[in-house]
Amino acid sequence: MKKKILSAALALAATMSLTTAFAEEPGATNEPGATNENVTTVTFKVPGKLEGDALNTAVFADSGKDWSNVESVKFTSDTKFSVQFSTTAETTKDITWFTMGVDDDKIITRADDEAKWNTTWTLDETYLSLFDTSKPGKGYVKIVNEDEKAEFTVTAEITYKAGANNGDDNNGGATNKPTGIALAIAPAGLAVAFVTVAAVMSKKKKG
Repeated sequence: MKKKILSAALALAATMSLTTAFAEEPGATNEPGATNENVTTVTFKVPGKLEGDALNTAVFADSGKDWSNVESVKFTSDTKFSVQFSTTAETTKDITWFTMGVDDDKIITRADDEAKWNTTWTLDETYLSLFDTSKPGKGYVKIVNEDEKAEFTVTAEITYKAGANNGDDNNGGATNKPTGIALAIAPAGLAVAFVTVAAVMSKKKKG
């Protein structure tokens, strides 16, 4: 009889150990309504025009990210400006220098040939997929106003791809946290253990 009680107690202890091992770690970020840490806003001066490495530095600073990490970016200014970027012939039907608002109809069927100058431009995945990724920073982008001399200010709202250089695994993604599934399973295991102990004790009394 003592052996049966001991076995039941060991089963209870094992179940409680499993509950502790699988419980979600503090600081997990998969809760509903968590802050989106993938959106960054930067503001910088453009001395008439800014392009290539200089623009990459203004946009990414020392974040360690580049255009391959970007899901979309929205450029805005009080001054009308043009956004252009280097592409590859394979992706753009031999257009190797893309001017937004002018070349859109050739790639994205957008009839807007005169709209080279605007106060807002958004580079989404459609445009980003055209980038010449062999360039430093995985892309060569140019921002310029009409006279190419007068300084103006641009704000860039950058949305990064999920897990872009934010995790600590080999793929740059966020490390997976243990889920709370075990928390739902553990009570059932505890119930079985308690029933087993109760049954053994009841049998002992009847004996």
